[in-house]
Amino acid sequence: GILTQADGLREKNLPSTGFAQRELDRAMEREIASIWQTDEVSRIKPTPQNEAERGTLVVETVLWEALPNFLRKLNSMTESTLGKSLPLDATPIKFSSWMGGDRDGNPNVTPEVTREVLMKQRAQAASLFFRDLKRLYSELSILECSGELRAVVGDAKEPYRALLSKMLDKMNRTQMWAEEQLKSAHHTSQIDVEEVYTDRKEFMDELMVIHRSLCETGNE
Repeated sequence: GILTQADGLREKNLPSTGFAQRELDRAMEREIASIWQTDEVSRIKPTPQNEAERGTLVVETVLWEALPNFLRKLNSMTESTLGKSLPLDATPIKFSSWMGGDRDGNPNVTPEVTREVLMKQRAQAASLFFRDLKRLYSELSILECSGELRAVVGDAKEPYRALLSKMLDKMNRTQMWAEEQLKSAHHTSQIDVEEVYTDRKEFMDELMVIHRSLCETGNE
């Protein structure tokens, strides 16, 4: 958003004048005017699905990038002060949400509503992971790999991309599977559940194969 653009200008030490700064100032003025002239009270009661979508938006636009950046900074601090890195599975921060699943007497939150919210979040998570996997695919053109990774991909010329290509296909099917479930009146999909990610451990295991290979070959 606008603040991200402002941070980028600061990091590049660009002068406060010039086209980029003027465009940023105009965007900020429009944003402030829009907020200032918007009714503070919503006249339409949000549904549980609306609340959940807004919560997911925070994850997508802020936390998805901010949290990894924070963990990298924390890891740097532990290395410099304690001489140890954070464990790869360390989760010093955890998020949970009641949106779409609160069973405190809200008559609008039914099992079907909760199922819809969870399936939408699954589709959104798959979309975000797909984007990150694409970035890894573009970066990991390295030819050298570990014996473990080689055993997984066979004689593929670009071993990392070979595995990531399969992961991208499966993550894309996961998103499509969730979206088809949402659209179907009977919660069905043409994609077999065996062809999608339904277990976090499976996804993490594949990522760890890549991680261990990079470390073993001195490319971490």
